[in-house]
Formats: sequence, structure tokens, C-alpha cells
Amino acid sequence: MLDTGKFRDLLENEIINFITNNEISIGFIIAIIIFIIIQFFQKFEYIHRHYANREYTKINNLLNIKENLSNIYLKELTQEVIDEYVFRVCTTISANKKLREIILVKHKENDIELFHFKRASRFFKLTDEGLKIEISKLDIFGKYFNYAFSIVLFLLVLYILILISLSENITLQKYLISLFLSCSFSIGALYILTQNFPLKSAIYLKEKLNL
Repeated sequence: MLDTGKFRDLLENEIINFITNNEISIGFIIAIIIFIIIQFFQKFEYIHRHYANREYTKINNLLNIKENLSNIYLKELTQEVIDEYVFRVCTTISANKKLREIILVKHKENDIELFHFKRASRFFKLTDEGLKIEISKLDIFGKYFNYAFSIVLFLLVLYILILISLSENITLQKYLISLFLSCSFSIGALYILTQNFPLKSAIYLKEKLNL
């Protein structure tokens, strides 16, 4: 686990400097950002480890249940549940047996990363002929809308930063508000851009697999 003692000391020193001198230094902002990032990764590491242990326990319990069953049909049904569960844990994709087999075959034969199937799963349609990927005109429109909206948000961030740099005697309150808005708009723009990832993967799979 990462040691946060030094960063806590740095943060305390910057807070004292802020209180005594009534000014925000770059070190203060960097210290806060570093501290938050470290805390986040520590919590994420703990959550991931806890989740992995819980999933391992569930799989073991299902295997024990299967071994204690005498009915062949129930054993097969339990095995299907285990297969689906293990597949979801390993790939984060929820899929029935037919779709699982298709994904694994396509993944192996075409050397395609599994995360593309995860992202594009909402565009999947199973037919008698196999897997199809359906992309509507609305999906294409949504892609360009997301790009346009993200550009607008980034321009707003640029506008705010220019105002801050040109302003004289800016108050602490206005500075913090501007900083908060800039960060919020930047995060919002990046989040909106990530909404195009599923469509991007769907287009990639459709072209790669001729679906």
C-alpha cells in the first residue's frame, strides 16, 4: 500500500501557508491532486481485492453445489450457470451460451481484444445466421453530437482560463469558482467523449468481422 505520510505533511504545510499568507500556491493545488489520486488508488486496490475474493468464493460454492447434486439435468444446469458466471467475471460480458461461443471463436480466430466485444455488446443482435451488429443513423448522429458538445465544453474551459490570466486582482472566491468550473467542464467533456467508445468498437467489429 502506498505511503501517504509525506503527502499529508506537504498538504499541511501548504494549508498553513494559505492561512498565513492568504494565497494559493501551485504546490497547494498539486498536493491536493496527488493526495486525492493516492487515496483513490488505495481504495480501488482494496475494493478490487475484495471483489476478486468474493467472486472466487462464489465460484467455489457453485462448484461444491454441482458436485453434491445427483440429478444429471440439475448438474448440467448448474454447469451452465458456472460457465456464464466465470465468463462474466473474466470478461465483464453477460452473455448466453451461444453468444459466449461466438465471442470466444471470433476473439481467437481474429485476435480481437475482448474489451471491444464488451463495449459493443449493446449493438449485438443474435440471429439464426449468427451474430449481427446493428448501427442506426441515430447512433451516428449521437457520435457527432458528442464530439461537438465536447468541443464546446473545451472551448468554455479555454475561455475561463483566458479570463483568469487576464484578470487583475482576482479574488480567491472567483479563482476557486473558475478552477472548479474548468475542472468540471473538462471532466464532462472527457466523459462525453467516452460515450463514443461503444460505437467505435461496434464499427471496428463490424468492419473486422464483416458483420
